[in-house]
Amino acid sequence: MTDQQVQAVYQLHQTLLNRVQSGNVDDDLVAAAQSTMEQMRQMGGRVGGISERDYLQSLLSFWGNWLFNQTGVYPNTSLYPASPEALAQAQTSSMVEIAMPRLPAEQTFFAVASPAGIGTGQPFILASVMSPANGSTVQRGADIPLSGIYANLQTGWRLFFVAQLGEESALSVLDEGYAPTATSGAWNAAQRWKPLVGVYSMGLVLAITPEAISVLQAAQRSSTPLAEAPVGCIVFGRLSVVRVS
Repeated sequence: MTDQQVQAVYQLHQTLLNRVQSGNVDDDLVAAAQSTMEQMRQMGGRVGGISERDYLQSLLSFWGNWLFNQTGVYPNTSLYPASPEALAQAQTSSMVEIAMPRLPAEQTFFAVASPAGIGTGQPFILASVMSPANGSTVQRGADIPLSGIYANLQTGWRLFFVAQLGEESALSVLDEGYAPTATSGAWNAAQRWKPLVGVYSMGLVLAITPEAISVLQAAQRSSTPLAEAPVGCIVFGRLSVVRVS
């Protein structure tokens, strides 16, 4: 994307986010979100770079989740296919530096959430699963390291790895949680994952209250799946899909 395109898509997101944060959620705002998402999807036809498409996809995923919470219907979040011209340009031009942390080459899929409070000066909270890698296949009982990357987190918050097996909606908490030592960085969970056979959707849960942290840690220690994340959490779902055979 050109600098102008990056600024345009960010402005679409920020304008809509400002309206949501004002607290006046109505039919007009839902319609505006749907229209904004369609503009972002269509921009995919003009964007061929992998990192740039990931950036657009992360915004679509965020607004798709928001719309689902408002309407009960998950919208189409797929980017339009890149045109041959956009693909050729991506191969020959240098990548535009997007104003957010870069992710490792082996895992560039990430999630975006709105800030925990208005006026923080942080337009995004970022979180990504690096291991296990999206689309990987592992053996049953394998000792899988859990690692991730994050940005714009605050002291006192805690990140937990979670997994959902198949079509189940319950969240299995996989570790005791990671307390960020800096606003941005990467971490390896103290626990490793030994999965059973199945297809797992891996994600992260960010707990921002002591009560939510306690609930998640208790679930992990007792191996008790949660029907939903407790109040005081931000869920980054389906960051990595892993097949265990």
